[in-house]
Amino acid sequence: MNRSTTIDHPTNGARLRAIVQHANMQFSRQMQRFGAKYKITEKPEELNVLDEDEGNFFELDDSYLAVPIDQTTLTHAEAVRWVQDVLERSRGRELPGNFNPTIISELFWDQSGNWQELASTHVDRVASYCARFVKSLLMQLVPDDVFNKVMLHKVEPALKYRAEMAHAKLAEIMEDKDDHPITYNHYYTTTMQKMRADKQAREMKKLASDSTQLEYDHNEEEYKRVLRPEDLVKAIAAASVEQDMLKFSAEDALICQMAFYKVSKGTSQIFCIHC
Repeated sequence: MNRSTTIDHPTNGARLRAIVQHANMQFSRQMQRFGAKYKITEKPEELNVLDEDEGNFFELDDSYLAVPIDQTTLTHAEAVRWVQDVLERSRGRELPGNFNPTIISELFWDQSGNWQELASTHVDRVASYCARFVKSLLMQLVPDDVFNKVMLHKVEPALKYRAEMAHAKLAEIMEDKDDHPITYNHYYTTTMQKMRADKQAREMKKLASDSTQLEYDHNEEEYKRVLRPEDLVKAIAAASVEQDMLKFSAEDALICQMAFYKVSKGTSQIFCIHC
C-alpha cells in the first residue's frame, strides 16, 4: 500500500479526529492480539471459546504491528506448570484439589503485564498526532516569527501538559487494574459453564466412541459400528480421575484466569483517547 494513502500519513494531518479514531481502533486490535503476556497454544477443544475475537484476522498498521514487547508462547501443558509453580508458592490453608481465590489475582497481573507499555506507547503516538496537527494549523495562521514564539511559550507547554495528564490518567487506570480482580459481567460465569459443559461433552464423545464395536448388519449386508450401552456405562464408571491434586487445581485456576482475562480485556477500551 502507498504510505501516502494511509490515514495517519503526515499529508492527512488535518484530519485529526479520523486519525485518532483510527489509532484507537488499531490499539484495540493490538491489545486483542498482543496484550496477553503468555499466548497459550495446543489447548483442549473446550478452551477455543476463549480465542474468539482475538484480533488475528484484523489488519494492523506497521506501527501497531511492531509491538515494543515480547509475547511468550506456551503450550497448554506448559501453562498448567506455570500455574502450578504459582500455586506452590502461594499455598495456604485450602484443601487439596482447591486453590486460594486470590491466586487469580497473581495470574491475571502476570498475564496482563504488557498492558502498561502498549497503552503508554499508544498515548505517546496520539499525543504526537495532536502536536503535529496543532503545529500545522498554527503555521498556516501566523507569520514565522510569531509562530516560533507561540509554539515555544504557549503551545508546546500546553501539549506537554495534556500528554502528562493523559499518562497520569493511564496510571490511575493501571492502578485500578492491579487491584484484586472482581467482575459483575455474566460472561465470566457463562464462559466457565460453557467450557465445563464442552469438556464433559468431549469426554463423553470419546467414551462413546471407545464403547462401539463392529457388528454385521444382515439387512444391509455390511459391518457397522454399534454403540453398546452396557459398555458405555462401564466406561463412564471406569473413567480416569486426576489423582494429582496440584495439577487438578492448576488446570481449574488456569481456566478461571483465562476466562477472567477475556472479560477484563474489555477494559482496554478505556485506554482509547477521544478527540
